[in-house]
Amino acid sequence: MALMEQKDITKITIKELCQRADVNRSTFYAHYRDQYDLLRQIEDDILEEINVNLSGFDMEDRCGTFRILENIFCYIKDNSGFCRLLLSERGDVQFQKRVMDLCQSRYIEQWLTSQKHVEAETVEYLYLYLVNGSIGVVQNWLRTGMRRSPSEMAELLLRLVNQGIAAFLGEREESGEATAWNG
Repeated sequence: MALMEQKDITKITIKELCQRADVNRSTFYAHYRDQYDLLRQIEDDILEEINVNLSGFDMEDRCGTFRILENIFCYIKDNSGFCRLLLSERGDVQFQKRVMDLCQSRYIEQWLTSQKHVEAETVEYLYLYLVNGSIGVVQNWLRTGMRRSPSEMAELLLRLVNQGIAAFLGEREESGEATAWNG
C-alpha cells in the first residue's frame, strides 16, 4: 500500500514489493502470482469483511442497519490506509464495482420484496444512487481525515439514505437560511 501511494500498481515491481516486505522472491511467488494477485487478495479480504457485516442486513430494522453501518465504518477506520487507497483514483476501479455488486445482491432483492409498489427499474436507479452516494461519503470521510466517529458517520449515512437532503433542509429553514432546494 505504501508503494501504491507513490505510484500506480502497473509501475510497482515484484522486486520493490519483496524489498519493502523484506522477503525473497520465492517466498512472494509461493503466495502470489504477481502484484495484481496480491492486490486482489487484499481486496478479497476487505470484501469478505463487508460481506460478513452485511449478512445481517434487514432494511426494515433501523437499529440493526445502524449497527451494520457502524461496524463497516469501524472496519474502514481500522484499515483506513488500505481503504483510502482502494477507493482513491490510484485504487482499482474494479474493486469499487465489486463492492457495489456485493451490496446489490443483498439489497435489490429485499427492496423488491418489501416495496412491491415500486417497479424493478426504479429500484435499480435508487440502488445506484444510494450506493454511489455512500461510496462518495466514505471517500470524503477518508480524504478529510475521518474527523467524525464511525457512529456519527453511520447516523449521517442513515439520515441521508432514509430522508435525503430533506432532513437537512428542515434544519436550515428553522435557522432562517434560504436554500436553492426549497425555493
